[in-house]
Amino acid sequence: FSKEELKILKTRLPKEEVVNKVVNSDVLLLVWNIFKDNYGTKIFDFLASGSHVLLSPSDNGVVEKLILNHENGSVANTAEEVAQTIEEQYGLWLKGENKSKINNYPQFARENIAVEFYKQLKNMF
Repeated sequence: FSKEELKILKTRLPKEEVVNKVVNSDVLLLVWNIFKDNYGTKIFDFLASGSHVLLSPSDNGVVEKLILNHENGSVANTAEEVAQTIEEQYGLWLKGENKSKINNYPQFARENIAVEFYKQLKNMF
């Protein structure tokens, strides 16, 4: 891509637009998680989208473990590994095999997370 083709967003987008972009993307690049041992990202939404989630570089933490435990993600620590992953995903895209089933992880659905959170809170009191 040339710099003219890249678009850096610095303002909040409507939820519908974000969902549309996430679901229709083929590779979602997730940059290093600065919140050590916390899910400080939209990782659950990304994994549920069916798109390949590429974490780069490794965070050596909970986000990396989560990505490596699911079929539609990988971790790259170098520019060469990023390029290799994108090449692999492009090859799968050419064959129509690049997407995993959307919402393949119902445990990541917001309503299921909310129910689980409620149960945990209820047990505390």
